[in-house]
Amino acid sequence: MRRLLALILLSVPGLALAQDDWLSLQVPDPMPGAHFEAGAQVLTGQSASWAHGAFSTDATKFTGLVLPNGGTQTVAVNSVDLELQLRWKFWRSLLVEADLPLRFIEVSNAQAAPGTSYPPNDPSVLRGGGLGDVSLGLRGPWLGSRPGLQLGWSFGFIAPTGQGPFDATTPLAATGAGRWQVQPGLILGGGGDGALEAWVQAKGRWQFGREAWVSSQAPLGFTGDAAHSTYLTPKANGAQWLDPRWGGDAAVGLGWNWYRDAEQRQTLAVELLGHWLSPWSMSGVDQGLGAEDDVQLQPELQAHFGSFAVTGGWRSSVLYGHGVLDPGWGLVLLNAAYAF
Repeated sequence: MRRLLALILLSVPGLALAQDDWLSLQVPDPMPGAHFEAGAQVLTGQSASWAHGAFSTDATKFTGLVLPNGGTQTVAVNSVDLELQLRWKFWRSLLVEADLPLRFIEVSNAQAAPGTSYPPNDPSVLRGGGLGDVSLGLRGPWLGSRPGLQLGWSFGFIAPTGQGPFDATTPLAATGAGRWQVQPGLILGGGGDGALEAWVQAKGRWQFGREAWVSSQAPLGFTGDAAHSTYLTPKANGAQWLDPRWGGDAAVGLGWNWYRDAEQRQTLAVELLGHWLSPWSMSGVDQGLGAEDDVQLQPELQAHFGSFAVTGGWRSSVLYGHGVLDPGWGLVLLNAAYAF
């Protein structure tokens, strides 16, 4: 099986969470016949609301994105994520990997007429852009072998090279979490060379604490319901200690190899993606937002041509969630990689 790169995500609010699907981790021999792989990924979309109890019994699904210093102005967040992905098999089945993301974000008036363009110096638009949080990791096999059930492990280390939520012009324009992070993970799956592949992945996440200068007008989230909502700002401003946060990400996937020959494999796949992160706390004071969580669905079309692999996909709006940006029309994903 050739190497496939699936999505990375970002992470909310520091936004970038990695989601490697089972097909991208062949255990016990990642990247068979190759020692190095380079890939590129684009993920883009728009969010104009917060996930706020989607499909809850009181039917309060969404609350608009409102900037405190913009009065009642409702804003839209357009994002384009570009990522360079490097993989190196340096010892038997052990992989070292590096992900270098670029993030470009525009926070603009959501009520503008369709097709409205904003010049670079427009004072009504807030922008963030540049390097996101760079990650470095290891992964490899643990138990099992093809074509049976297999278990793999991973460990990621994420540096705060992007602008954090209190370093950017607004938390909505952050390009990173603003914290050092670690991500240990396990992945279980199987299917061998048959028509079906299935996988389950779980990753923990620990975000270390740090000092930050916090604005009294920083929008952290919303409370209330869709009809009677207010944005929440920090309970104290100025120099604050951002307490550690912890959580996890998960993916459950199923792939159907609908075409296969000696050099090609084409697969239809779908993944259910989940995310949870502990509540905001600053200098020991809970900010009253509760934990953030979301569930999304991602169908994919994966094509492998010898050493070249390309994936096109779409990540749905939030099926269920609290305290996260919601891409109302979903996010578009394109990924290409070459192994040699």
